[in-house]
Formats: sequence, structure tokens, C-alpha cells
Amino acid sequence: MKNLGKAILFHQGAEEYGSDKIFYLVCRLLKSKHELTVVLDSDGPLVKKIKALGVENIIIMDLAVLRRDKISLSKLFSFTCDFFKAVTRVRKLIKKTNPQLLYVNTLAVVSPLFACILIKNSKVIHHLHEIQTKPKYLFRLLYSISGALSDKVLCVSESVVKCYKDMTLIGKDKSSLLYNGLPEQKPLDPKIKESLSKEISLAFGKTPDFLLAYVARLHTWKGQSLFLDVIQKLKDEYELDVKVAFFGDCFSGYEYLLPELKNKAQRLGIENNVHFFGFRKDAQALFELSNISIMGSIDPDPLPTIVLESFQCKTPVFAYAHGGSTEMVVDNETGHLIDPLETDKMAKKIAEYYRRNYELEQMGLNAFIRYKDKFSIEAFEKNLHTELEF
Repeated sequence: MKNLGKAILFHQGAEEYGSDKIFYLVCRLLKSKHELTVVLDSDGPLVKKIKALGVENIIIMDLAVLRRDKISLSKLFSFTCDFFKAVTRVRKLIKKTNPQLLYVNTLAVVSPLFACILIKNSKVIHHLHEIQTKPKYLFRLLYSISGALSDKVLCVSESVVKCYKDMTLIGKDKSSLLYNGLPEQKPLDPKIKESLSKEISLAFGKTPDFLLAYVARLHTWKGQSLFLDVIQKLKDEYELDVKVAFFGDCFSGYEYLLPELKNKAQRLGIENNVHFFGFRKDAQALFELSNISIMGSIDPDPLPTIVLESFQCKTPVFAYAHGGSTEMVVDNETGHLIDPLETDKMAKKIAEYYRRNYELEQMGLNAFIRYKDKFSIEAFEKNLHTELEF
């Protein structure tokens, strides 16, 4: 890849979830060929990781990220003011830095796109991780802004490409498919796995006979509430003692969800079958300890990183058949695809494998092979470099 000089990279936060991990990888891959300036909307653990790459210029700046709790009618005026302030600050930074590349991560970040208007000599990349269609007027506007103000729109899955083309009014031909990739995980320290195993046994009162991993931030669309119904069916209808370890904390503004989920588990009589561990950094250990990894989002998830992390650990994934999961999970080979939101079918499929561990082990091996073939860091790096050479 030819040297493109200076680059400014923008991202919506500084946590260590799906899009954060991909942003970190983009920083890592571009570091050798660019002089990077990284702009994050907030401080967090991602800052330390990016600094460790040797990136010295990291700026924490309010980017007026589009979040539902910020753009309600009652807050619209204040958000509009914040948005124009963000555009002004970013524009000053761009003029000062004079970058050849501007990389903007996620649909929720559009203020840098407006800041680029009439600025020459900078190629603008907008990297989309979202499938959003409601409310239609809002997301048609956002996708159209992306199409109008970007030179290229990178989409993490075919599902995202389709959504972008269906929603945007401008620049349909600017989209390109770029599957996410992850570097191979280092061998897990046995002490970490042993520690988590003991913690799980303590949480459930014994070592689970059959453990499900559900790793996702707590959110209405991530499906944790619906999956409680699946566990209730497994317990009451199939008389199976299935345990679920939920890893993930709440999105800002959704802190009420955790007590709601715990209360629902109690009402369903499954409080001893589920445990909410909060945000964890040892998800690799959970996948290795679990029989199955669950991808239960009720809305299409563009290209869930959790599926790849599960595959890396040779853990099969049972997912609802919508969004990027359909491009990742090969039904009956690396896991199973279940009709969306069909809790009866999800429960039945899990029950089928309760005593068929040998088949799950083979699925896990198949999953690892698929990760290596389609979603490795080498494939991601090669394709990213190709997309930037335009």
C-alpha cells in the first residue's frame, strides 16, 4: 500500500466492544503507513490500547454522536448546538493537520463529514457497522449524508450494503463490502480459565452441566430479555438444567435494564439458571468453557464480532437468521441459524444438543476453520489496504 501521509480517525467512544475493536484494528493497520491523529468522543480503556500502538496524538472531543437519548424532542435544541460546535472544532483540526485521509467510524458519527465540506485534498472514508431503518426519515437522512459527503462507504457485511443502498438517496455506488477480521487470540492463561470456572460455579452453586455464553451489551435490541423466555422453555418444557452466563454492561441511558432482566428471571422462575456478570475482559475464557455461544439480537446485527470471537475459541454459535450472522454462521456446520425471534425453535435446537457434545465439538472445529478462511486479520488488512487505494 502506498504511503498516504497524515490521517485523522474518528470514533464514537473508547470502550472495548465490537466497533471499538475494529476501530483499534484500523488504527493498528494504518499506523505503519500514516501519521495518525485519533479523535474519540470519550475517554476509556481504548485510549490506553491505542497509545500502546505508538499513536501519540489522541484527542478526546465531543463529536455530537447521534444517540437516541441525545436527540429526543426535549433535547433537540441543545444537541443541535453541540453538533455545530463539534463541526467547528473538527474543521479547525482538519485545517491545522491537513490530512490526506479522514476515516470516520460508524453511522452515529457524522459531524466530521460536515466538517469536510469544501475541504480539498482529503479522501473521506465512512465505515458503517449498522443496519438501521426506523425511524425511516431519520436513517434515510443519515445514510444519504454518508453517501453525499463521503468518497467511499465501507460496509461490514452484505446486509449493511443492502441497507445502505435501500436507504440512501445519494451515492449508492460508493459502497464497498469489507468484512471485519480479528487477529488470532493468544493461548489463554490456564489460571484465567480456572478462575472464571470457579466464579461461574460459585454463581450457579455448582459447575454447570451445560453452559451457554451470551456476550453482548445490555440493550433492548440485543435480545437478553427474549432469551430469558428460551431458558424458561428449556427448564419447564424440556426439564433441562441449562445455565447462561451473560457478559456485558448497559449502554448509557439503559441502566434500568439490568434490574428489569433480573426481575423477569425471577418471575419466570429461572433466577438460578442465569447470571449477569457485567462487563468482562475474559470472554475468551467464557467461550472456551461454554457448550454454545448465543447470538440472540432481535434486530439484524450487521456483523457481530462476538460470532468471530466464538469461532476463534472453537465454540459453535446459535443465532437468529438475520443480519450478518447469516453470512458468518453456516447452518448445521458451524452452528445453527434459527428463524428470527422464534423462541420455541431456539429452545428446541438447544435441547437437541444437550447430550450431543461430540457434535458440538465438531461444529466448533468447523467454526475455527471458517474464521481462518474468511475473517482473519490478514484478509481484513489486505482488503482494507485495497479499499484505501482509490
